[in-house]
Formats: sequence, C-alpha cells, structure tokens
Amino acid sequence: MKFKIIAYNILTGLCDWDFSNKLPVIDKKRLSLAKKLIKQENPDILCLTEAFFSSKNYKGVYMDYQEIFNYPYVDVRKSNVILSKFPIIYSKEFGKQGHNHKGLGLYCQVMVGKKNIPISLIHPNIWANESKRLELIKDLFDEKNNMIICGDFNSISKSDNYSKEFAENFRKKVIFRHNGKGDLKNSNTIMKDTFNPKVVKYIEKKGFVDTYKLKNNKFDFTVPTDFLSKDKSTGIRIDFIFVRWLKVLDAGIIKNSLSEKASDHYPVYAVLEI
Repeated sequence: MKFKIIAYNILTGLCDWDFSNKLPVIDKKRLSLAKKLIKQENPDILCLTEAFFSSKNYKGVYMDYQEIFNYPYVDVRKSNVILSKFPIIYSKEFGKQGHNHKGLGLYCQVMVGKKNIPISLIHPNIWANESKRLELIKDLFDEKNNMIICGDFNSISKSDNYSKEFAENFRKKVIFRHNGKGDLKNSNTIMKDTFNPKVVKYIEKKGFVDTYKLKNNKFDFTVPTDFLSKDKSTGIRIDFIFVRWLKVLDAGIIKNSLSEKASDHYPVYAVLEI
C-alpha cells in the first residue's frame, strides 16, 4: 500500500502577524493559495508547522485546519498539526515553545491500512543553537519505532555541501541582517553554529533516509519562496522528510505558482510504500 505525505510550514498560521501587540489578521490570499495547493497535491497525510491559532479564543483568530483542508482525522498540538485520511490512534507532544526553549514536536501513530505508522513532526526553535535543537530530536526517540520524521528542522544537512562562499553570503544577507542590532561577532557565532549541523546527522545515524536526497541528484532549497525574497542566493534546505523501514517511491520539493506565494517555505513531499 502506498501513501503520500507532505510537510509544510505555513508561516504564522496563514495570517499577517508581526508578533507585537497587534492582533493577527487572516491573509485571505495566502489561505486561498494554500487550500488550492493542498487540494491539488492531495496528500494522504499533511503535517503542518507554524499552524498557529488552532485553539479558539487565542489572539482573536481561530484556524480550523481540519475544515480548511478537509481531512477526516486531525491532531492539533499548539502550532503543530497532523491531518490524515487514516485514523490517528495515539499522539503525544514533546518539547516546549518559546524563544528560550528547544522547540516543539508531535508524535502520532497513524493506521495506514492495517499498519501502524509512527510519525514525528518536529519544529526546533529557530532562535536555539544546534545543541539545543538536538535535545528536541533526542526527546522524540524516547518513543519507540519512529518510521517517519518530518517538518521544518531549522537546521541544514551537511550532505548538501554548502560552500564557504555560500556561508559567508548567508551570514551577510540573512544572519547579520536579522540579528537584532546586527552585531558582527554574534552573527559569526551563529554562522559557525548553522554550518556545523548536528540534527540531521543524529537522525541519519538512527537509520533514517533523507527522502529528497534518495530521489534527487541536484541540490534544491526549501526557503525562501518569492513571498519572502526573490533573491535565491541564500536558499537553504531546512524542511525534510526522513523515513526508515518504508520504501520511497518519490520525493521532492513542491515549487509552483501556488507555493511561491502561500508561505515563506516550500512544502516537501514523499510517496511511500509499506
């Protein structure tokens, strides 16, 4: 039996929100694009990160992702959401949300046919260092028999072979620019941490396969889309689907007119077979 899974960071819950005291407003254009994209791709399992406002009476906005994307089964834990055409029989949240924490993960067991498929959706904290992000990954291995690990890792893969020139360009255009006061020393520290990744290495040592690398010879990035920037010289791959004990039939990054404007990340997919 085969099934398709998509992991997708939907950027602040498809809302315009600057994280200040201003109230969020649903971005109707991005919402429409995301709905069309998911309907067109038709995944059996949809894993969302940054799926904010999934609880009623929070910041005045409520996003019912089950209704928006039309799935019979859903598991919602803060900003991580798993939607499925198959029954979700067990779930558990791990990690902690907030600037000073390592991030969030959601572990689910999904019944695909007669097979129990354990899935971990992760979103390590963008503000954490690699060692802190690695703590979140180690937490998920407290649950046995993971078969799929996916999400926005906020961490790169060493196998993508980013050059020193790329790293320096990334430091100047991304790290230095977004580093608050633009402190040079701190931006250099962040760059060294960014380009010495630990998360993917740990997962691969546990026997997991990077589905994109398995099916694609050329490098491609998952951030930024045109919504975030037309400058692709800093494009990095931080969204992944890792599997073990499953056959990978196809995998890739979804790039089209819908995904360019729906979020700042492109969705990633894998077609798997039990």
